[in-house]
Amino acid sequence: MNKLDLIIDTSGEELRLILSDKNVIHSFKGDAHLKFQEHLLPELDKLLKKNSITLSDIGSFCVVVGPGSFTGVRLGVTMVKAFSYVDKTKKIISINMLELLMDKISKTFMGDFLVVIKCTTSKMYVGESVQGKYSFKVLTNEEICNLDQKIFSYGIQSVQGKVFEEITLTDEDYVTFIQNKKKNKEFVDLFSLEPIYMALSQAEEELLKKETHD
Repeated sequence: MNKLDLIIDTSGEELRLILSDKNVIHSFKGDAHLKFQEHLLPELDKLLKKNSITLSDIGSFCVVVGPGSFTGVRLGVTMVKAFSYVDKTKKIISINMLELLMDKISKTFMGDFLVVIKCTTSKMYVGESVQGKYSFKVLTNEEICNLDQKIFSYGIQSVQGKVFEEITLTDEDYVTFIQNKKKNKEFVDLFSLEPIYMALSQAEEELLKKETHD
């Protein structure tokens, strides 16, 4: 058996697990109410057993490192670090969610654009593509509403009356992305695998405001 790729995405509202061997894909997608801390390991175990696969059959661990849910991203990264620490021969691929989305958009949209993901109630993670070059930042909802560029969104329909063009991700989108990473040998090591936060969490922002006012 060829070594499989295990893709873990805990960055958003839905838990996503994908096993791939190029054209062969087995996956699990949980609903928005699933508690990742309680279900990540059990669902992964069920997915492996259902397909008669063990961790020894996995050649590379691929994990979304953000930006996204602070707790979710930490959970996925921690699991991959634990697995990789046990078997250091496994390859590790980190997935920037904004880059993944931008790669998908760029296949069908010609021109400059933005893609946004919710950060807090008042801010968004933003990926910007200008002449094919990517950059990442955090903008407030007000700043985004004042922009004239074409804006795509992931998991957000609108903000303050500004409607976005929503995009979705298929299992194949994840697989294509990591296959390109493997082709270019874009691997990371166990100790450099870290979450991408880009901004303070809502709780951290509220704590900072409280400390400032005290």
